[in-house]
Amino acid sequence: MNHQLMSNRVFARAVVAGLLGLVGTSLGCDKSSSRPRLPLAPTVPVAVHFEGTSLTASPTAASSGDKLTLNWVGPSGRGCDGGGDWIALFRVGDPDNTEAANGHSDLWFVHVCGATSGTSTLSAPNEPGEYDFRFMVGDTPVARSNRVTVIASTSPPPLVPTLIVDGGTASSRQLGETFWVTGSGYTAGGTVTRHINPAVNGSTVITPLTADRLGNLSWSFTPTCSNFNPKNAVALYAVDDATGRSSNTITEMVTGSCP
Repeated sequence: MNHQLMSNRVFARAVVAGLLGLVGTSLGCDKSSSRPRLPLAPTVPVAVHFEGTSLTASPTAASSGDKLTLNWVGPSGRGCDGGGDWIALFRVGDPDNTEAANGHSDLWFVHVCGATSGTSTLSAPNEPGEYDFRFMVGDTPVARSNRVTVIASTSPPPLVPTLIVDGGTASSRQLGETFWVTGSGYTAGGTVTRHINPAVNGSTVITPLTADRLGNLSWSFTPTCSNFNPKNAVALYAVDDATGRSSNTITEMVTGSCP
């Protein structure tokens, strides 16, 4: 083959390859191109506003064992999944997550479950000090109450077992929603027997619990079509096995129907 002809063909191929490379680059097809890319717009979190949420505790000074009253106003449009937002009592200066066994506070807590206001009563802690209430959304406080100063009582109050369901002595929930029960006044670390009426599976006694180091209890119950029978109302009370003292009675009313 003529050497001049081969040179012409090689030259032509090089020209075509060069042109294709230029076209590919101009069309953005060159994978090795280092053309600058525009930065993505940052994701802006959706803010949740809790203006108007407030907590007011009274009295501002009390002896251990005295009754405290908390009036609160919460945000609207909140749900009841897992009990929803919650309010708890903390010692001033303690972190919001005290690693309490109940996941909230060893002193006292109540689930709001979508309510926009309410009143709760409880006994002042036995240990003197300054305390406050916090309205919690997850692990974040969105409102705090005024401080309550607790002084030691001259004579320790006797243990009076109590039970509270969703902040009161009675609560109504639909199937699939959660009841939250708290108790106080039990022997620290002692066994507590729970009683229910009507009987469940032929027994008026349900699984015993152990009070924590402060003599408190807590548990939750979510009624479903498979675990709640009868599907109406039940009454519960608890007995401190060490002292034999019984708590007050609470009532759980379940609404809704099963297919």
